Amino acid sequence: MEVQAARDGCADYEASSDVLKSRMLFGDLIDHVVSGSGNDVYMTANNSGANREALHELWADFGRLPQYLQAHAGVDEGFLWIGPAGTVTPLHHDLTNNFMAQVKGRKRVLLVPLVQTPYVYNHLHCYSRVDPENPDCDRFPLFRNCSIFQAEIGPGDLLFLPVGWWRHVRALEASITLSFTNFVFRNDFAESYNSYGKLLGAD
Repeated sequence: MEVQAARDGCADYEASSDVLKSRMLFGDLIDHVVSGSGNDVYMTANNSGANREALHELWADFGRLPQYLQAHAGVDEGFLWIGPAGTVTPLHHDLTNNFMAQVKGRKRVLLVPLVQTPYVYNHLHCYSRVDPENPDCDRFPLFRNCSIFQAEIGPGDLLFLPVGWWRHVRALEASITLSFTNFVFRNDFAESYNSYGKLLGAD
């Protein structure tokens, strides 16, 4: 399986996901997820392309939501996240709406509304260096103005994440999550993300 590895040694591990790709046996990944903890090894949506063929049988087990999601045949309907307790997806936003479906374990999601983007210190594309769990308000004083919403999700829960809303996700237990962006309505806002070019490489 392809996973993200050596994340602990990279401060911008999410933005640097392409250089952190590694391979391991699926059984070794599951052993690590069950018995380990921490953020160093995590199968994320960034690994989905490489893992779709190997995991294609799993997708037959997942239900469908045809009133919200396109129900086309195949395995390109969502993304799979598998990791131990302690995995973290740092504060970021997407250019799509998302459904976040929890299969196993619990996760805590911290959310900041899109309209409060000026307080989040967007430093690279859709990423922020602010840690909303322990914000450094001396370094990021405007973050004090943010309204932080918290949701804890467990098996069977489905969380809607609106486009542009900032989120920070921590696995509280060994966790399996699905995320979906294949909505029946238009759901790609990259073309209207006017600051994309300006933010690349900015600090």
